[in-house]
Amino acid sequence: MESLSNKKKVLEVKPLNFLERIYLPAIINGLSITIKHFFKKPVTIKYP
Repeated sequence: MESLSNKKKVLEVKPLNFLERIYLPAIINGLSITIKHFFKKPVTIKYP
């Protein structure tokens, strides 16, 4: 099956820096969100 358009995209892959390679910022961001939700006041006070 042929493609509908003959346009091709060339994607440039940029190399990751040191922090991105070890995923440290992503881990810290995920932990901070988890801690915020953990200490949040529950919405449901009393369920019938």
